[in-house]
Parts: sequence; C-alpha cells; structure tokens
Amino acid sequence: MNLRHLGMRLRPSLKAVLAGWAAAIVATFPMEVAKIVANNFGGAAVLLRSLVEGAVIWGLWGLSIAAGGWLFGLIPLILLVPESWLLRHRGASLATAAFLGWMVVLIKFKIWRLLLPYESVSPRIFTLYSLLLVVYATVSAAVYLRLVAFTGEDS
Repeated sequence: MNLRHLGMRLRPSLKAVLAGWAAAIVATFPMEVAKIVANNFGGAAVLLRSLVEGAVIWGLWGLSIAAGGWLFGLIPLILLVPESWLLRHRGASLATAAFLGWMVVLIKFKIWRLLLPYESVSPRIFTLYSLLLVVYATVSAAVYLRLVAFTGEDS
C-alpha cells in the first residue's frame, strides 16, 4: 500500500472519529449536566461556571478517548480490512463496532476492579462510559462507511 492511498483512507477516518466524538459528547452531556446541577451549592453564576468547566473537561476527556480509539482501533482496522468488505457487510460492521466499544468499557472496569478492589464502580459512571464508547464507535463506523461509499474507493 502506497502512502497516497493510505492518506486517502485516513482522511475519512479522521472525519468519522470527529463525528463519533461529537455524537458521543451530545449523547452523554445530559448525564454530566444532571450531575453538575445535583452537586451545585451556589448561585446561578457558580452553576454556569461549573457547567462551562464541566463541558470543557468532559469534551477534552472524550476527545482523548476518541483519539485513542482512532489510533488503536480504526487505523489498524482500515489497514487490515478492505473497504469493499466493510461496505458489503455494513450491518455486521456497525454491530461489531458497537460491541467492541462496549467491550472496551467492560475491560476497563474489570481492570479498575483488579487494581482498586476496595473502590466501587457507580452505575452512573458505568452507564456514562458505556454510552460514550458505544455511541462513539457506532457513529464513527457509520460515518466512515458512508464517506468511503460516497467517495467510491474500494480497496
């Protein structure tokens, strides 16, 4: 595979990851807002500041997770699996993306419990990360497949 062809495969993957990140942030932000409002102990100015800071921190944290997903998930996939196969098996590709996103969450929390056995994992945190990674992986896969189908590039 030459570098030009690789670049043509990476561009749609970057757009897909950004779309997946944005969708995941939109899907999880109501949970973050609810937590910030529940923990608020000041006036409207303090609440507004907390909401802005929470949005920035959650957005950057989500972006770092998305970058890791792109680097360790999507790039190896586009290097190893032909686009023509992905396009022929769209449903299976999307289901696999959602499943792998949730598996990352399960493995993360299993490791967390092994490293910190006396710390409990709250259902809210587990739900938040499950939603974040499943939405991110599924939307990224869907957008990638759409962009690849739109450009008509089959490997």
